[in-house]
Amino acid sequence: MKPDELAYIRDVLQDVPGLHGEPEEILDTLASYVRLRRTKRGEWICREGEAGESLYVIGEGTADVIKQSQSGRPFRVAELTPGVLFGHVAVVTEGLRTASVQSRSELVLLEIPATAIRSLISEAELRVGSPIRRALIVALSRQLHSATATTMQLAVDAGVSETSPMTDSNSMGFLGPVAGELPEDTEHRIARASSLL
Repeated sequence: MKPDELAYIRDVLQDVPGLHGEPEEILDTLASYVRLRRTKRGEWICREGEAGESLYVIGEGTADVIKQSQSGRPFRVAELTPGVLFGHVAVVTEGLRTASVQSRSELVLLEIPATAIRSLISEAELRVGSPIRRALIVALSRQLHSATATTMQLAVDAGVSETSPMTDSNSMGFLGPVAGELPEDTEHRIARASSLL
């Protein structure tokens, strides 16, 4: 790896939540697993339903997260910006991609193979394994927070949940069956929430 590439990768990794403040030595070790990838506008990075063979960090540019609803309609559910780690759900769970990602502009991506990530989180010595675990925990926690907020707002809008906490400590805040029709954008919001889970 060229010194300028290493410095670039280190700078991008430093911006990933959970990796802030890590020593250069740790970032250089993580960088040794990275492949720089450049994409054109409109290029697919990963597709919903595919195996998760890599996770990615955006170095430059933006991308759209696209989720297909049950009826097959595609919905843009999120925009990814520099410093965002994505593709981690399928890598960590060894499952399939839960959404597709398409470049909105030309992108510079850091691509890390799933095998390297799994090795780092399970076998690596703590000084390197801990930072990548922390970055994955932060990414998964943010995703779960967003999915929960979206799901609860959908429940409120559908009339199956109140907007304020219920006084019954055993209740989850759901009142029962849907009262009335669902809002027009419900299908889009369900697609958004399911892509975030």
